[in-house]
Amino acid sequence: MSGNCGGISNVRIPRISWRKRIAGASAGLEFAEERTAAASGLWIFCGLSHYTGASAKAETQMKLTRRTFIGLAALAAASSALAAQPQVFSNSGAAINGYDAVAYFTERMPVRGRDEHSFEWNGALWKFKNAENLELFTADPEAYAPQYGGYCAWAVARNYTASTDPDAWSIFNGKLYLNYSVRVRRQWSQDIPGNIAAGDANWPGVLQ
Repeated sequence: MSGNCGGISNVRIPRISWRKRIAGASAGLEFAEERTAAASGLWIFCGLSHYTGASAKAETQMKLTRRTFIGLAALAAASSALAAQPQVFSNSGAAINGYDAVAYFTERMPVRGRDEHSFEWNGALWKFKNAENLELFTADPEAYAPQYGGYCAWAVARNYTASTDPDAWSIFNGKLYLNYSVRVRRQWSQDIPGNIAAGDANWPGVLQ
């Protein structure tokens, strides 16, 4: 058997598996669906919808197979998971671009860490200049790690995230803050308490 469905001619319809009528509660809308099996494995719906007494209007819809639906659901879940950013900003595979977090406190300057003195913490790799700094960090990571996971403090205060430059650093009230650039650090420094208060309020929700 063949016919015309929604303007598509020569559609083979081997059999009608079921038919359903739905009466609209207020508008008197009636909808009749005829489901037919197609060779591709998808279902083709040929629907006739009309208001009571009006002429029929043909519509064509495609129904996803169960496998396709599951695949799309998995993709949506993966996309949602990817939307959340990691707790620690890392570039080149290491936090603070591979610089030593402890050195900001002990030497008051950015110092590159070494691969042989590294430590995994909070989902990121941290590198240190020497074994002493590594030991200090492992004993109390929260004391030395930059605030907001090493994301730009200025950006977090404005409810978004940005990368950071190891040279754009500040220590305020015993805590390390990094910014996108030295110029941005100057902007952040114009109201450090206010920017920290705003950043604390936005963190860690800003990662979502």
